[in-house]
This record gives sequence, structure tokens and C-alpha cells, in this order.
Amino acid sequence: MYSADLVDSNIEKPWSICGGQPATGNQAKAVFRGKRRVACTNFADLRSPCGRASYGGISGYGYPGGIAGAYGGFGIIWPDGRGSVYVTRDGGHHWHAVPIAVSDIDSGTWATTVGNTGFVLLWREGHSRLVETTDAGRTWRLIRRWR
Repeated sequence: MYSADLVDSNIEKPWSICGGQPATGNQAKAVFRGKRRVACTNFADLRSPCGRASYGGISGYGYPGGIAGAYGGFGIIWPDGRGSVYVTRDGGHHWHAVPIAVSDIDSGTWATTVGNTGFVLLWREGHSRLVETTDAGRTWRLIRRWR
């Protein structure tokens, strides 16, 4: 059985992400908008939320830390210690890794989106940094760093 522990329900069609059984740095993932599955990845776990199919561009590598999505099509998935930060601009159907976190070094701790603006809080060895995008994840800039 799989559950969506990571849900952003501040909008009419909430974003949620479900994970399969984690194993050696990999985990199957399924993204939902409301009740509709819009993206899924599988890495040979036949009990994954996807069965045998993979679609949407999310890698099986890494563990999802959470998901945030705006009312429109912009959304963010951040990693829990391993994996990439992903963005979508089409409601979750196609996800793209963005180079703002280093896998196995950075962990995402929080993200939010409003329109095309998004913020991601990343943590690395006792240091945190807040990054921002104002163009739905195409470009990012550092807002603040804490030690």
C-alpha cells in the first residue's frame, strides 16, 4: 500500500506525491493533481504506484522530500537528501531537473510556489540557503544563506 504523505492542498486540485518502497538510493514516485496521476516513475519495483510504466520525466533515483504547486501549471519537487529538484510548467505532466541542488549533498527542506514565482530552501552540512525563481524554474537566484 502507498500513501501520499506529501501533499500541497492549498488549491482546488491539490498536488501530491506518492513513493514506493525505497531501495539503495532509488524510489518509485507518482505525482497526482487531484485524483489524476500525471507523472510516474518505476525502477523495477512491480509494486510501485506505476506498475511497469514510467512517464513524466522524474527519475527513479532519489527520495522525494515534498511537492509544491501553484494554481496554474508550475510545480516543484524537492529531494530528501538524494535526488534532484524538479520543476513542471504544465500541471505535472513533464518534469525537468534543475541544477540548484547537488544530489547526496543537498537536502530540500521546503518549497512554495505562487504563479510563476517559487522558493526552495536547501540544507547542506549545517548551512541553509533560500533560492528563488520568478520565471517558473527557468532561472534561479540565491536570496539568502544561513550558517
